[in-house]
Amino acid sequence: MPTKKPLARLRLFARRAVWPSLFLVLALLGAALAVGALGTLSVRWRAFTLEVSVAPVATSSLGAGQTRLSIPPLGEVRARTHAGPLRIHAELTAVEVEALKGLALRPPPRAALEKELLAT
Repeated sequence: MPTKKPLARLRLFARRAVWPSLFLVLALLGAALAVGALGTLSVRWRAFTLEVSVAPVATSSLGAGQTRLSIPPLGEVRARTHAGPLRIHAELTAVEVEALKGLALRPPPRAALEKELLAT
């Protein structure tokens, strides 16, 4: 079997390994940027307003997905909840006091609350 020239081997290597790897790295980088830029949502449910965001985790904790629940001024709860390289952050941003009073005085049936939450 004749030996290939070193330049031809290098080109073959670039076609088979480097370009697909470069494409994969750029695709992952683009996905991370898109999640970081577009990953925030404001949700209003009954008396509460939550801001939910999704962002890539830092490289030091890669593979350890984290969920954070912030309730100012009480504090924040953090937990490793999933294996993906994403951080999910939910923050309570507003509470309507009158609507909360109504919920406390006349709580809706549990089935109705579950149905509402699943529909949101």
